Amino acid sequence: MDSYETICNVSLERMKEISAYIQDQMDKGLKGEKSDLKMLVSFVDDVCTGKEQGFAMALDMGGSNVRATVYELKGNGVVEVIKEVKHAFPPAFMSGTAEQVFGFLADCIVESNPQPGTKLGFTFSFPSKQTAINHSTLVEWTKGFSASGCVGEDSVHLLEKALAARNCPITVTAICNDTVGTLISRSYSDPNTAVGIILGTGCNAAYMENTARITKCTTNSTTGKMIINMECGAIGDNNPSILPLLPFDVTIDPLTPNAGRQHLEKMMSGFYLGELSRMWAVELWQKKQLFVSHPGNCPFFTTFMSFDSKYCSVILGDTSSSLAEIDRILTQFEIPQSSLEDRRCLQRIVNSIVRRSSRLMASFVHAIYTHMGDAYKGRTVGVDGSVYKYMPYYQNWVREALEELGRKDIDIGLADDGSSIGAALIAFGVCA
Repeated sequence: MDSYETICNVSLERMKEISAYIQDQMDKGLKGEKSDLKMLVSFVDDVCTGKEQGFAMALDMGGSNVRATVYELKGNGVVEVIKEVKHAFPPAFMSGTAEQVFGFLADCIVESNPQPGTKLGFTFSFPSKQTAINHSTLVEWTKGFSASGCVGEDSVHLLEKALAARNCPITVTAICNDTVGTLISRSYSDPNTAVGIILGTGCNAAYMENTARITKCTTNSTTGKMIINMECGAIGDNNPSILPLLPFDVTIDPLTPNAGRQHLEKMMSGFYLGELSRMWAVELWQKKQLFVSHPGNCPFFTTFMSFDSKYCSVILGDTSSSLAEIDRILTQFEIPQSSLEDRRCLQRIVNSIVRRSSRLMASFVHAIYTHMGDAYKGRTVGVDGSVYKYMPYYQNWVREALEELGRKDIDIGLADDGSSIGAALIAFGVCA
């Protein structure tokens, strides 16, 4: 238990090593050399002024949920939701076909009943190679998706094909990654924003880069700047040992749809935090150090991905003397007679897994700001995603780790619904 906790409490020196490695991978990715990081050009070359006004629509496919939203941009950083349709993504479609995936997305748009000619921004939060503001080819699925007929195809074309089949008179005018959308969304209320981060089902970051450093391709930027989608969840893919790995990270990887890839994401994101905690608890049970009287004949002990990360949030937030909320969760998982020591141990496990995630986030934020240099000193980070927003202690842990790294100058602010609002803003044409 103690040795694993030490690994999870990522030391200052280890954070510096990880940060230096990320900076090296950023440079290589911008040059087109072999790198963990794809460093994808977004074709968005400026941020908002905050004065933009009008109507726009967004379709946000971030992973577990899909939203189709019509917005009114009122200026002064104010956005009003006119209509919103939100649905959980059907699990069966995640491993289905392109027709199922994009047909479901088109159905959400139709349900929102948009006016003909409304500009639509499509937030598609998966590694993609973008060739224009409205053309983007899926490079690979992440976040548990493996649907056929999508990788190597233009996601905008697939969506427009599904819309046409439903006689929906909407044109997709922009496609962006959720981190790019988050950066733009935050900039509508704070034009000083230079970095966008998503930490929810998956994890990723985008930042404003000087085009002179992007030597792998022509950007056609009119501002000398370009937002880069890092796809930083892939850190460690070519060098896993740079990361503070637990045995469970090694165990979980081959069981995922993208085995051998997205190493950092599998250590940080909400899709995996619960399962990592479960695996650690099961190992202690096997060693008769936890839940010793339980026969192990329930899903908690036997079923992969049965312990959702939402339980981690409740477990961390339980401050009662008896840890009653943890007891309730365990009872729900057919572990009805846990001891107080059992519950304390489970809380320690979750604390360690989540703390490691927070210190890894601080490591890549530090890397981005060091890479950007003094010209971006004091610029804001916009963050969206359920882990950062709702996981107890997470925001404080990130700030504490950044202070250890000497980064008291970084201002981190929430970008609520950032990926969706950002896509609408880009579609509106203010940043593209």
